[in-house]
Amino acid sequence: MKTSSIAGRYQISVQPQGYQQAVMVKLVNLEQAGKAVADRASLQRYSAEMLNVISAGLDKNATDAANASRGTAGATFDVQRRFR
Repeated sequence: MKTSSIAGRYQISVQPQGYQQAVMVKLVNLEQAGKAVADRASLQRYSAEMLNVISAGLDKNATDAANASRGTAGATFDVQRRFR
């Protein structure tokens, strides 16, 4: 069975909420084999997957900063990911 890749575009925003940051992920477009995917379960699944990827990256950055001898002014991480 051959699988085709899924491509998604997301709108991601971060807003301060007290001493925490709220990360919001909105799926703008989801395609499989060049065709739009519109079923609610897939949209929710891939939005949650992207939020998990971002959360893991933020957690890794925080852990790395805590373990470093000096803090850094900022950090980046790659959120590109292929889904099957």
